[in-house]
Amino acid sequence: MDSLKHKHHESASKVAGEQNDLPKDYCTIKINYKSFDYPRDREFTWMMNGHHVSVDSLKEFAVKTYEGLDTIFFNHPTRRKNEFMLCDLTKGQRYEIYYNSCCSDFYFWKEGKSGADKRFVEFQMTGNRKDKKRIGGVSNEAAFLTANKAFSLTGDYMRSPMFPNRYHVFVEEFEPWHEDSTIARIINPVTRKEGKAFKHSNQKLIDFQYVFLDNDSLRVSVDSNDLTVKVERVKSTK
Repeated sequence: MDSLKHKHHESASKVAGEQNDLPKDYCTIKINYKSFDYPRDREFTWMMNGHHVSVDSLKEFAVKTYEGLDTIFFNHPTRRKNEFMLCDLTKGQRYEIYYNSCCSDFYFWKEGKSGADKRFVEFQMTGNRKDKKRIGGVSNEAAFLTANKAFSLTGDYMRSPMFPNRYHVFVEEFEPWHEDSTIARIINPVTRKEGKAFKHSNQKLIDFQYVFLDNDSLRVSVDSNDLTVKVERVKSTK
């Protein structure tokens, strides 16, 4: 498991193929250029662990990997600010970026990935602080956090299969909302039965986007006593 830690990123980019061997602790990022049908969307750029990646038909990009989770800043030419997201790159691995025409966005996963997507996020809480109701959630679904009772969510509730393979992960105070004003719901993690509607609170403990590059999963551990959160990747057993 890889923990969410501070990383010292390099600012220089390297291009795979300019040297015979991939440097130690690097991975390779390939762009599926043909999938980017619209010239405007070929202006997409990414900053991965401090390495610049762009839509290019000739280059493969070498990006350094680190212990812990990795950072991506995505620049979309029509959006006002960069989007920040997390993932977990593996040294020596090859990854591919495809254009997502449904959302004018992108898919990003391990090269050659196939089969059913088995990702999930596990939430668990320790401590005995009970001053607030808190929820852990993925995209449009969430469940109440209870001490020493773990649960897992997939983020599939009311989610189109055409969406990019990154998910909004959060831990926050529960704020009920009107059912006709949102699709976000508290669900039973076991039966998947939907319950109360909620809106996103300003009182968040953690809030980020995560890109599932393979059949990997996350564990989010909350300490209710000091209100700290630890995020770990649970690697695939394949």
